[in-house]
Amino acid sequence: MIRVLLADDESDVLNLWRRLLQAQADFDVVGIHLDAPHLSSAIVERLPDIALVDLGMFGPNAVDAVGRLVDAHRDVRFVVYSGRSEPQTIAAAFDVGVWGFIDKLCTPASMFEALRRIAAGEVVFPPDFSLDRDDLRM
Repeated sequence: MIRVLLADDESDVLNLWRRLLQAQADFDVVGIHLDAPHLSSAIVERLPDIALVDLGMFGPNAVDAVGRLVDAHRDVRFVVYSGRSEPQTIAAAFDVGVWGFIDKLCTPASMFEALRRIAAGEVVFPPDFSLDRDDLRM
């Protein structure tokens, strides 16, 4: 069972992904979280394998904020999902140690596949994006 914590500042998005993931036999949504300031304590409390976080909920220094979470919770695989998929943002997210970057408008099947691959220890890049794996901070 893959334990997933969902974090997004849009409750409709959270509830949709929660329902979709819970319908899969191998996912257990251990929590949903609407605000960035208390996300770290939710991670400690819920003990997810994967934290799927919306980059947009962290404001202007979003990648730095995610990097602090990665540093504080090395046993959790952080996955960013965002509508902001410019190469600089993607590269910066991988530079701080995320395991995946997923387009917010992806299909549910794509999301499930990416999360399963990440749970299996694979780093997941967006389609058409390349980054030298030796540069990753895993």
